[in-house]
Amino acid sequence: MRKYVVLVILLFSFSVTAKDDSQQLKKEWDDTCRNATSYKHGNYCLLKLEERAVVILDKEYQTLLEYLNKPDKDRLVDAQNKWIKYVAADCLFYSPTSKEGDYSHTYNVGCRLTHKLQRLEKLQNYNFGKGCNGCSW
Repeated sequence: MRKYVVLVILLFSFSVTAKDDSQQLKKEWDDTCRNATSYKHGNYCLLKLEERAVVILDKEYQTLLEYLNKPDKDRLVDAQNKWIKYVAADCLFYSPTSKEGDYSHTYNVGCRLTHKLQRLEKLQNYNFGKGCNGCSW
């Protein structure tokens, strides 16, 4: 019984930390970047969050690659490459004249960060379930 309780506690703590990174970044965005008093501050804030999101996203991606079989790895790499191109195209659509220092650049960085946070949450959910993508077992 004691082993079962410890296992449940460990699983719960892992499920909390599995989403902590993406949730923490979203909270910081809401608490800090959305209250920026200038485009320069907003750009800086979003760029810093995006840098952290890239590091965490890469960690989740590498974790996923470690346990997938070859065909699934190939599909993930292909999907990731297509996702990167999609994000670039989508964010260019929303801010076609993006130049550092103007509001359009802020929209572009915000767009990229939004996509990265969504992708991060998906990869974290997949890694948490080790392939079942949020299944209940």
